[in-house]
Amino acid sequence: MWRWLALLLVACTAVAGLGAVRRTPGEPEGPVVLTLPAAGGERLLATHLQVRPDGRAFALWHVGDRYALAVWQAEDDEAVLLSRTALEGLAWARDGLYFVQMSAPVGGRAEILRYRWGEEQPEVVLTGGAIRGRPRGLAWRSPGLLLYADDEGLKAAQPGIPWRVSRLTGPGIPDTLQYGAFAPGSLRYIGIQGGYLVLAEAGQATAVPLTEAGNQSLTRVAWSEDGRRVALGLGYAELGGRILLFDVAGWGTPRQVAEVAGGSPLFVGRRFFFVDPEGQVMEWREGQAEPVAVDRPASSLAGAGREGPLYVIRPGPEPAVLQVPLR
Repeated sequence: MWRWLALLLVACTAVAGLGAVRRTPGEPEGPVVLTLPAAGGERLLATHLQVRPDGRAFALWHVGDRYALAVWQAEDDEAVLLSRTALEGLAWARDGLYFVQMSAPVGGRAEILRYRWGEEQPEVVLTGGAIRGRPRGLAWRSPGLLLYADDEGLKAAQPGIPWRVSRLTGPGIPDTLQYGAFAPGSLRYIGIQGGYLVLAEAGQATAVPLTEAGNQSLTRVAWSEDGRRVALGLGYAELGGRILLFDVAGWGTPRQVAEVAGGSPLFVGRRFFFVDPEGQVMEWREGQAEPVAVDRPASSLAGAGREGPLYVIRPGPEPAVLQVPLR
């Protein structure tokens, strides 16, 4: 009798445990402040962070009192300072990353550089006639294709001596001042055309308009992991920005899912996060925005993989990066 009662108690405990939060041993229960490595003897300060899809490498766009690019891997004690010039896009590759630097913030010449882990200096791979205006939407596709958009349209570059660059058939994206981004694993691209937000795709003759109003200020694009949804940041959270969330599962008329006040849109897997005008990190769930347990204010978000963690940049005299486990 007592034996059967004991077995029943164990079974009930196991069933109850199925709904409990599972944590890896040693995983923090809440947000923790990351200790950022130094780069060239300088302490890193955070304004914009990008995380490699596997979560094991980082790129930070601020060093000391200057805007610059530093990168490191999870096991590194020191970061590598790659550039001190004006910066544009960044794309992770299997053995390093690609990034765009400008010789001057206004009217400067654009170059696309490649950095391989363990090398001392990045290598210039594209410049001059291969780039018209400012390249945008940098994306690396294995086994060897670098995608970007410039004033002439969507382009693909293949490694070689020199690199071979070809323009992809499709609509041009003629706006040097706007941000854009390719969808994961595809040739679909969000950008600005004639002041309108559009969805373009290589092989399609025309772009699909996303909004009716022109003169949009596109500051950030975030794609879901499966490429079925895209969030467009128009302006910045603290300056009255807003975010448009679209369902773009097929090639046709995209469906607007939501419009929220805020900025810094981010997908972690299929989960959608943003920063509201008060600096609160929010997650959009089933038609509602719910706060994430992080003290305000936040200025920018980063993340990688399907399960996170989420990285939150806190502004201030000494900006900090918080690592937030997702449940």
